[in-house]
Amino acid sequence: MRKIFKLIIITLFLININVKAANETAITNVKVNDESINCENLKCNATVDSDKVAIKYTLIDPDATSSGFNSGDTFNIEGETLVKKLTVSKKMEGLDTPLSSEYTFTITKHHESEDATLKKLVFNGKAIELKQDIYSYNVNVTYKQKDIKIEAEVNDQFAKLVLPEDNTFDLEESTKSFTIKVISESGKDQEYVIFVAREQRPDVTINNIKLSSGSISLEKGVYDYKVNVPYDVNKIDVEVTTNASDASAEVNKEDSLVVGENTIEIIVKNKDLEQKYTIVVNRLDNNEDATVNLKDLKIDNYDDFEFVVSNTNYDLYFDEIPTSLRITATPVNENNDVKITGNYNLTEDSVVSIKVLNDELGLSKEYVLNVHKNKISSTGKSLIIIVVGAIVLITAVVLTILVIRKKKKKKIINKRIDIVKKNLEKKEHVKEKQKETKKEVKQEEDEIIDDIEII
Repeated sequence: MRKIFKLIIITLFLININVKAANETAITNVKVNDESINCENLKCNATVDSDKVAIKYTLIDPDATSSGFNSGDTFNIEGETLVKKLTVSKKMEGLDTPLSSEYTFTITKHHESEDATLKKLVFNGKAIELKQDIYSYNVNVTYKQKDIKIEAEVNDQFAKLVLPEDNTFDLEESTKSFTIKVISESGKDQEYVIFVAREQRPDVTINNIKLSSGSISLEKGVYDYKVNVPYDVNKIDVEVTTNASDASAEVNKEDSLVVGENTIEIIVKNKDLEQKYTIVVNRLDNNEDATVNLKDLKIDNYDDFEFVVSNTNYDLYFDEIPTSLRITATPVNENNDVKITGNYNLTEDSVVSIKVLNDELGLSKEYVLNVHKNKISSTGKSLIIIVVGAIVLITAVVLTILVIRKKKKKKIINKRIDIVKKNLEKKEHVKEKQKETKKEVKQEEDEIIDDIEII
């Protein structure tokens, strides 16, 4: 029991001695090149940018002494690291050995890093796998993507990160690039480029709407249209052509038109997008229809044109398309205005619009002339005429040759016939002569017989 008690007393004494040593031999206000540092567990660590280092410190107890180096001493750093030892001592009454503490100063010479690489790169919440010496990356986004969020982290803590200011993705763009710059501590910079490919937005637009009566001119970004049709039109057919081959168009309409407004809806669908077009068809009543009718429509130098009041859509075909048409449009109501548009610099498939306007009643009717080029042009026709003429000429030559041959052959046959006839005549002549000779001989015989009888 007495031994345990004695051991406890010695332990407490040693602890007290150590506490006193820590207090009596401590240093404070430690600076390296005038930069304050903290010493923990008798270890004083610092990093400097120069080849020389000055170490300063203050003894807490003025009666303590130091050895190793004095406060304010300057040292050259040979190599990368300088290690200096500082021993602080103090004599204590009752102790044969002074209290002391040994401090270790480790000074590291700092070299500016040239590391200008990224440790982490996150694009819209998705980490990009970074590869050594690869500084460009491709990223795909959906057509719905508008905002871009980029997060990055550098490998070296002293490097500077410069992110792009513009992080908005324009819907009209299909590709865009973003540049991230890393500037190393030494000033070296490295750019990382992210090429973003945006999925093409599904096209839900209409290229053309063809109505069986009346017509509309499509405009980009406009989805509501209105068209007037005559009173005698009680049904309308709609033909839709979309700009995208993989888009579908659904037409919703009533089977028959009532007098007044009739709504036609066209729903264009492509993947997960759809767009609605609305056409309000105004079927005029008898009086309204007549009010905005044309009484007559003439086109100079176009003989095949026949105007019908109820017909508002005409197709014109030309061998050579003229620059413009000379149109005379006479409205039923002389007070109506007639506006002709699209009649300049005509080309194939140009559309000339003739609108009859009644501002007082707010009514209008549009007559449309669709300009087309004949499939066979005048040049083509001339070529056909030449070809046909050549064929006729060749045929005539062949026939002439055949006629000449026939005549020649007939002449030969006739000549042969004449020879045969002459031979026959000659034979007949010989026969006649023979007959006469026989007759004469017989006559002579008869005469001789008569003479004999007389004798």
